[in-house]
Amino acid sequence: MNARDAAHCQAFRRALQCIDRHDELRSVASTFASWTRLHDIVAHISALEARQAYATRHGKELTSAEERLREAARTLIGQVWDIAESEGLQSAERRVFPHPNKNASTGDVILAARASAKLAKVHENVFVTIGLGPTFIADLLDAAAALEAAVADRVDTTGSLRGATEAIPAAVVDGASQLGVLDAVLQRHMNAEMRAEWRAAKRLGRAHRTASRAPAVAPAAAAAAALATPTPPEPTPAPAALSGAASLKALPLVSRLEALVVRLVRRTDTAEQQPVERADVTVHEIRRLPRSTGP
Repeated sequence: MNARDAAHCQAFRRALQCIDRHDELRSVASTFASWTRLHDIVAHISALEARQAYATRHGKELTSAEERLREAARTLIGQVWDIAESEGLQSAERRVFPHPNKNASTGDVILAARASAKLAKVHENVFVTIGLGPTFIADLLDAAAALEAAVADRVDTTGSLRGATEAIPAAVVDGASQLGVLDAVLQRHMNAEMRAEWRAAKRLGRAHRTASRAPAVAPAAAAAAALATPTPPEPTPAPAALSGAASLKALPLVSRLEALVVRLVRRTDTAEQQPVERADVTVHEIRRLPRSTGP
């Protein structure tokens, strides 16, 4: 919510509190539809604020989980392709879906994960001999499915955040209109002290006064709007309705993929550190040999 809309929402709440503190104002305002409508608008905006906060926080969690899972899957796919190349394993998938680089999209990683799982399935005995274990292929397929779920969750959360962000300004405009109606009908029921309190309650502040001043409501229009039947705001989905459990539950899968990568890296390091067979004659022994003489 931007500063302008936040200033309006605070003014709405203060105005309603001011009315509630004075029984004579409350008895008059409660007979008008605008009083009920303004209460509904304030509750609606509060629900939208909660939805915004939840979607923002949840979106960051989903993005972090997706990045970890994508990087773990990408690294493991690279190890699978390296093993396939070293073992001479031929596969059309390997040519079509190369190892995704660091800038690869989540969709590219998903396709490459399924291609590497297909290659590993055909040559499963090779990878089992290396020591990847029986769940290796299933983990790759699970990683692809979890990445798809993470993308779907992120899209849903982004849409929920955008919907709440776009709905707040419209609710603020409606609230400003209803507050203008109440201002018109309550002025003649206020004394000097009430009028000063009322002006302070609905003041937006110097920084937002010019840009956010609501249009003046004519007395005739104010009376007609006050007697109108209030239209309830559209229901706001509760934050709990947002998904995201599927991708967040994939974090144990990240640990399994990272463990497989570590196992492959250790295997490679061990192979590189194999002792080299000692030559029969060293360089120093060759140098100590007697120089050959010419004929």
